[in-house]
Amino acid sequence: MAEKTSSAKTASEKKTSPAKKNSGGFKRYFKELKGEFKKVTWPTWPALWKNTWVTIAMCAVVAAVVCVIDIGLDSLINLLLSI
Repeated sequence: MAEKTSSAKTASEKKTSPAKKNSGGFKRYFKELKGEFKKVTWPTWPALWKNTWVTIAMCAVVAAVVCVIDIGLDSLINLLLSI
């Protein structure tokens, strides 16, 4: 019953040393990062400008909605406090 199978590992065998985890270090990380950036499909300038203006427009719309809600709630609170 105390026999170990070849696939069973002890707790000490499962642990990896910190040196093995960090093999390659920063050089390997940046090399892989460069490879990932090459896989990215970057937008064209016209698409970038279009998306930029859509983002700015949506920010303006959200700001206007928040402003209207703020003014409305401020008026409501002032009305309730003046009663």
